[in-house]
Amino acid sequence: EGAPLSQNRGDEPPQIPDAAIAGVRETMDRMVGSYLARRGKKRYCDKSLGTAQFTYLMSRVWPEARFLCLFRHPMDMIASGIEACPWGLQGYGFERYGAESPGNSVFALARFWVDHTATILAARDQYPDRCHAIRYEDLVADPERVAQGIFDFLGVPRVPGISEYCFSSERERFGPADYKIWHTSQITSDSVGRGWSVPAGLILPQVRTTINELVGRLGYVPVDDDWGTAEAPADLRADV
Repeated sequence: EGAPLSQNRGDEPPQIPDAAIAGVRETMDRMVGSYLARRGKKRYCDKSLGTAQFTYLMSRVWPEARFLCLFRHPMDMIASGIEACPWGLQGYGFERYGAESPGNSVFALARFWVDHTATILAARDQYPDRCHAIRYEDLVADPERVAQGIFDFLGVPRVPGISEYCFSSERERFGPADYKIWHTSQITSDSVGRGWSVPAGLILPQVRTTINELVGRLGYVPVDDDWGTAEAPADLRADV
């Protein structure tokens, strides 16, 4: 369809013609549509990590798409990443960051959080009416209230008791998935605050500065020099 592939384009994405976009949409709708039909579902949610960098393309393919922007305090995310990859940063998109910071998983995951959080915030700024922000800490503290906000944003009826209903059936185990859900039976806040034991001193100052700029936008407590050495904050949400 004549999509330009000029070497002078740099990092700019190609201007994909409308006909090509229509072809991608038709192909994806056939693939997803058959799955939805077998499952008796009407909507499809993609939970892939790193999707935010393709927000513009996805908006062109599906003009009515909505985006749920998921955030978590960086130090808890680092603690969770290390727990998920005790033998090395593999999976979840961690590989490049681990290779660039060998021997310092804390710094590698801090950079991962900065890059992905900044990308998600940029997408939210570009499409404010199509994005809905959700903090992990809000979700586990009051899952029913947060779920109601999601339903309202999507324009679908609310489902009271969804936080229990979602665990009432066996999870799909075919294809790539989050294996942790197989061993989860309820929503808890047990993981909130685990990052207090992560040594913030392993994060280089310039990256920590960027972290604190982003956590300020998200309403979290900053990662200061007292992190992990003073009394832990009662809540990682500064605006609660």
